[in-house]
Amino acid sequence: MLNAKYVIQPGQPDPANPQQPTGPVVIPNPEVLGAAWFVGNVQQVANADEEMAMMKTLNPRDSAVVDKRFATELGNLPARMDHTGSSIQLTSYRPDKLIYQANAASDGLAIFSEVYYRGHEDWQAFIDGKPAPHLRANYVLRAMRIPAGKHTIEFRFDPPLAHTGDTIDLICNVLLIVLIGFVVFHEGRNRRSQPVSEPTPVTPLPSEPSTTTPQQSAKVNPSQRKTGGAKTR
Repeated sequence: MLNAKYVIQPGQPDPANPQQPTGPVVIPNPEVLGAAWFVGNVQQVANADEEMAMMKTLNPRDSAVVDKRFATELGNLPARMDHTGSSIQLTSYRPDKLIYQANAASDGLAIFSEVYYRGHEDWQAFIDGKPAPHLRANYVLRAMRIPAGKHTIEFRFDPPLAHTGDTIDLICNVLLIVLIGFVVFHEGRNRRSQPVSEPTPVTPLPSEPSTTTPQQSAKVNPSQRKTGGAKTR
């Protein structure tokens, strides 16, 4: 039912060499039902326990079992339907968006090989762009009543909690920007309000005293002495 296209089974030993170990073998699943299909029989049960019990003998290729709490979504579909000539195909797949193209010969019930999870809350369904109800079938799968004709069916994962988170994130970002702007404005205002201090005058350093001693100053160069004596004559 979940569109498992292949099956892994243990390998068979080679009769010519029984001692040779064999690994698992991948084979196509002959019972695969595809991404979606129409059923001709719908049986409603009282609760989920009966739904599980019915799955033991159910032929999911042509039949579906539905909990009676989804009777509103089924509407007035009969228990037996002729879906000859009806087809449905998956045309686009993303984890949060699936698109199918359906061609129903008459009103019928389509089963989708996707897990039913919080229908009408997180996963939203649309037929030709208009909101449409979907339901749970076979205890775990999604199902939808498809009107006769060609239609585009779309499933979107659009949980309200995600929108709430986006809103909270936007508010936090705005508050953060406002807080940063206030801090920058406040710091700039404080700097402009502070008086400008005049520069401190530079005091010149005192000159160092001469290290020449009186004895050194009294010494006269011999050449100067001779010159002085000549002038005296």
